[in-house]
Amino acid sequence: MSDTRTTTNSNYFTDICYSGNGSHFVVCDKFGHIYVFDSTNDRIEYKYLCADIPSHILIHNHSLYVGTNHGLQIHPFPRQSNIRSSVLFDHPISFLYLSGCSLFVSTRGGEATASIDGYVRIFNTAEQKFVKELALIDISVDIDTAKSYVQMDWDLVEDLLAIPTKNCIYFYETNSFGMEKAYENNTNEEYIDLIKYSPNGNYFIITYRNNTLVAVDSISHRIYLVYAFNNVFTSLNRRPRA
Repeated sequence: MSDTRTTTNSNYFTDICYSGNGSHFVVCDKFGHIYVFDSTNDRIEYKYLCADIPSHILIHNHSLYVGTNHGLQIHPFPRQSNIRSSVLFDHPISFLYLSGCSLFVSTRGGEATASIDGYVRIFNTAEQKFVKELALIDISVDIDTAKSYVQMDWDLVEDLLAIPTKNCIYFYETNSFGMEKAYENNTNEEYIDLIKYSPNGNYFIITYRNNTLVAVDSISHRIYLVYAFNNVFTSLNRRPRA
């Protein structure tokens, strides 16, 4: 079977975020497109074109914060908001986090380097101690896979850690961090770049390197939406649980 995975020159999604009330979710890609979806009908409501490369996005009140390779951009959200677009900082953004009314922004002044050794390490921040490391891949032969599970997420309903590896999602329980279940869509052999759970935890969204977005029911793992970014829906089965 031939390898149909996309090359590093192709487009891919870099982040997903949700509005506080769950009415919208937003995705961004390497080429600067930021798509705003209406969650009530799963269609693109509007989109931004960012001149830089967006890597981190989040929504707070009436603002969409976009961390890029050249700084932090603030756009109105929704689009008809009175907030004016602006740009802060002059460094690549490496981290965005919102807690209450505080926005935490991490920047880097130069080109960052990362050591990819094939492990996922888990820390307890309350007790400030190392908990466990998960060896998911053989780094000597599969370094490209290691880049795919930097975008993990927590299932707060079932208390699981969800880690993308190749075209699968592995779910680990949070007591001993043993693997509890896995998700794989055999119709798509592309690598998964990221996973994000909805605010209510009823479904999660994953994105593949062939520019495909998939929404999956958290419990049954049934796919209810597949969106290939040629502006055509390829599948729409049902809404997730209420």
